[in-house]
Amino acid sequence: MGPAFQRYWWRDGDSLLRVYAWAAMLLASLLNFLNHNQYPAWRAEVTLAALAMVALGLALGVVHRLAMPRLSFLFTALLAALAVDLNGDRLWLVPAAFGATLVVAFFADRAAVKLIAAAFTGVLVFQLAGLHGDRPDRPAFARKAAPDPAAGPPIVHLILDGYMGLGGMAADPAAFGALRDANTAFFRRHGFRLYGNAYSEHRNTTNSLPHILSFGQAAPATTPQRLQHSVPGPLAYFGLLRRASYKTYVLQTDYIDLCARQGVAGCSTYPRSDLATMDAVAMPTSAKAETILSSLASLAVLPTLLDSATLDVRSSLAGEAVPPLEQRAKLFPIASMAAMDRLTASLAGARRGEAYVAHLLLPHDPYLYDAACKVKPRSAWTFEEAEGDRVRRDADYAAQSRCLLTRLDAMLAVLAKSPDGRDAIVILHGDHGSRIVDIVPELGQPGEPSPRDYAMTYSTLFAVRGPGVAPGEDGSAAPVASLLGAFAAFGFAATPDPAGAADAERHVLLTDDRWTPRRKVPLPAFERPAL
Repeated sequence: MGPAFQRYWWRDGDSLLRVYAWAAMLLASLLNFLNHNQYPAWRAEVTLAALAMVALGLALGVVHRLAMPRLSFLFTALLAALAVDLNGDRLWLVPAAFGATLVVAFFADRAAVKLIAAAFTGVLVFQLAGLHGDRPDRPAFARKAAPDPAAGPPIVHLILDGYMGLGGMAADPAAFGALRDANTAFFRRHGFRLYGNAYSEHRNTTNSLPHILSFGQAAPATTPQRLQHSVPGPLAYFGLLRRASYKTYVLQTDYIDLCARQGVAGCSTYPRSDLATMDAVAMPTSAKAETILSSLASLAVLPTLLDSATLDVRSSLAGEAVPPLEQRAKLFPIASMAAMDRLTASLAGARRGEAYVAHLLLPHDPYLYDAACKVKPRSAWTFEEAEGDRVRRDADYAAQSRCLLTRLDAMLAVLAKSPDGRDAIVILHGDHGSRIVDIVPELGQPGEPSPRDYAMTYSTLFAVRGPGVAPGEDGSAAPVASLLGAFAAFGFAATPDPAGAADAERHVLLTDDRWTPRRKVPLPAFERPAL
């Protein structure tokens, strides 16, 4: 590196080529990601994120130039690998791109960089042409078929992800006593039958949701890795609705597909971390830009590995645990609140013969809403199994759950005004508990989970309302899958029988670190609420 380069590197052709290649690749990757998520482009946070990508490209391009001539081919290969990593969804392509480019760049480094720069110039132009404006509001469902008026009253079935039951709340009254009282008052006011000691037999949605919707008959997951997308086989619950002449509409996340094999009349899928939903909430521009960049980086292997390798150092410097990249990218509650609003709008027209089944990632972490449903500063978001202050996480979970109750209240008010909504059957249940624990009830974990850990993990909500259902509270301990099965067996027209649904063993299933159930264990008794 000569004096001329030190003083005038920006005039050097190799420097400009490498800076441009990195900047074009990173900026094109960002725009590709935004277009895929239909994010409105003309926002300050998009400009801020784009500037951050250009600045990063400038820095990496300079480092790349400084590596000439001996090590430049390594950085060229890294440029190609990261390009594939940020824009592809096949893990094997990342090492393949690195290896192939490494060989080419070893013999023709400048030509390889020029090829990558030219390719991403084309991508950049294409993505700029496809930038989105404001995303139009659409109802959750487009009704494709008229309901059968001879069928039963409308069914609204809400599956709330991570909603702890009254039994779990009673296991830690200091943290959740007030939340338990708020839940009890809410369900009494709306005429529900509430099963305070209901529980899930699985701690992960991958297993719990098919288990519940098959009335306990679904085969457990056997995938060799933690699922990011699951498509369960035909589930008994949807078959029962079809036989009862219901037209079923499903609102689901992109995590588990409840439509593909269930023969439903309509399906609406929302991304679990739908970036575009940030546009409707009050968040600082910098927080939105950080979320955009974290979301993009979390989808790639190389940034995730770098984040994991430096997490302990950054936590030490910060003086507190820094959440990993995959957690910082989560927008589950914001995306689910937006989906819930769309569902509420659709329920204004609910009629006999229609069933609405919705899986909402609420009050799932991150805990970012206060009790008034305002989004807290991003630095104040907390996560269910993160290290650190559990008392703070408990309080944040309770606040987000209170927010959810206000939104449920609004939904039920809209349903009551629909054509047949006053006689609607409403089913509310969780898929598992809050999972705010000290030790995860999972095989291979150091230490022994406490009864509180089990209560937080497996205790979950189950409440039903409808013609023939006696309002009130029942403290019988029963699995959600059995309670739903008993209610369905009665044609949704009578109170589920806890004597028939109760599990005398009170057992749950522990998984290995791949979320595959391996061992059935008794569920430790935790304090039951006095009803």
